Amino acid sequence: MKAVNPVLNSHKTEKTMSLPKLIDTKELTRTISVSRATIYRWMDAGTFPMSIELSANRVAWLEDEVKEWINSRPRTTGINRNHDEILNKVFK
Repeated sequence: MKAVNPVLNSHKTEKTMSLPKLIDTKELTRTISVSRATIYRWMDAGTFPMSIELSANRVAWLEDEVKEWINSRPRTTGINRNHDEILNKVFK
């Protein structure tokens, strides 16, 4: 017989406990429009949230951390992306 976790099965706990949403690699690459290799390069550089190891062959990211990272990205004016890149370097 399978053991039942009373904490997860408690109706009171379900109402008060909210688990964070996880984003898998496929959803993440689709969401931010970059390759898996780029994500890992950014993680290695410390400029992107670290993944959580779910198993030996599966990782995911916390949705809130990814949203925070997206919101921290510099905005462009839409006039000229090369111009914006120069401005972002000058005024950083």
